[in-house]
Amino acid sequence: MAITPVLSIAISGLKANATKTAAVAANVVNLNTQDYQSVQVRTASLRTGPSPSGGAGVQAQLIAGGTPDTGLEFARLIEAENAYRANAAVLRRANSLSYSLLSLKAGRITKRFLDGSKVGMIQKCAEQDFGGPVRSMIDTKGP
Repeated sequence: MAITPVLSIAISGLKANATKTAAVAANVVNLNTQDYQSVQVRTASLRTGPSPSGGAGVQAQLIAGGTPDTGLEFARLIEAENAYRANAAVLRRANSLSYSLLSLKAGRITKRFLDGSKVGMIQKCAEQDFGGPVRSMIDTKGP
């Protein structure tokens, strides 16, 4: 999979979560406004092509209606924060992969990278970003 579509999907996710956060802010600000109808954001995945893994991003749709509820709004804010963190982690990983790819193409691959010393560091960063163990996708045994 190319890195550019991954970046596009992650950025659209960040934008959708910014929309969710703005809707929560509007609802909290207007909690005591008489006859105010709360705004919710519904997100949906956009797919292009027949491949199940293919995607074009996330679409945010505003839906008006209902009475604002403080507890529900903060739950939505936490949901948006977690989704934002996940999309930001994807962008960080894509940046790291892009750098690695450019280094490989430039012929700067070293034995130190292949002997596993940096593999543990990459896996540790991934575990910190995703909050749990991550199976290494790098085969250190070689052919």
